[in-house]
Amino acid sequence: MLAITSGCSRFYVPSSSILSHNDAIKKAKSENRYFILRDSLSTYSLTNIEVDNEKNIISCNLDKVPPEHMVYLDAKKKKYTYSKNKGQDVVLNELHIFSSKLISTPGTGKTEISLLSISRIEEINYDAQRTKKQHKRVWLISGGIVVGTVLLFALAAAAMVVTFY
Repeated sequence: MLAITSGCSRFYVPSSSILSHNDAIKKAKSENRYFILRDSLSTYSLTNIEVDNEKNIISCNLDKVPPEHMVYLDAKKKKYTYSKNKGQDVVLNELHIFSSKLISTPGTGKTEISLLSISRIEEINYDAQRTKKQHKRVWLISGGIVVGTVLLFALAAAAMVVTFY
């Protein structure tokens, strides 16, 4: 039972993008990733993203982050797990942009973010090594429990046979 319930969990790991901020955003946009902006106080979903190389800004619309994209944001104690069976693997399609300075443009309804104000960009990736290690541990524990239970029943049966003779 332990193996069945724990075997479905997957791990992910946030990692800083090695690309320039501009290139990371362009790449993620071409991959149709889900953008999340995080500043010191709030978290936003970014849509309609446009990169302006001349002004060195990105412009976008800010929205509320839906519950299915809160897996990484709500991760407790850095466990970074998600359940593939519950459809929460959407976390692997996210790109997190950290910035402390937003500039709203009143006339257009768009928000402008200077690429220079972005402190880091994190990609969320599948952690295959940690997932395999956890699955192996769960199967070993489950196997040990099964073997122990079988031995216990065998000893109990042997004790009953000895008692009847």
